Amino acid sequence: MGAVLVDYQSNGWAKRNESRIMNDYSEILYVGELQGLDRDSDDSAVSKFCIDNGCDLLTADKTAYVSWLKNGLTEGVHISMLDRDQRSGQFLYIIRTAQS
Repeated sequence: MGAVLVDYQSNGWAKRNESRIMNDYSEILYVGELQGLDRDSDDSAVSKFCIDNGCDLLTADKTAYVSWLKNGLTEGVHISMLDRDQRSGQFLYIIRTAQS
């Protein structure tokens, strides 16, 4: 079990569901609470952080995976749907590098 980085727009859902997330991860990191990743960090900065630190990304952004591939940070990603936020109606996804 590694760490997961929670994209800023998903922080509310993640904080309400920390115990559920901790079933799969040993550490939860939040965009907006980390030095170098403020609430306005773009997808490129977020994906680079995940790759550099070996963590997955929890996000509601359907296109967040694009920067992982476009910037050549990884050759593939695995995307899975985690849940649907009952408050906002948004789907939440986990993005991780694909294992060869």
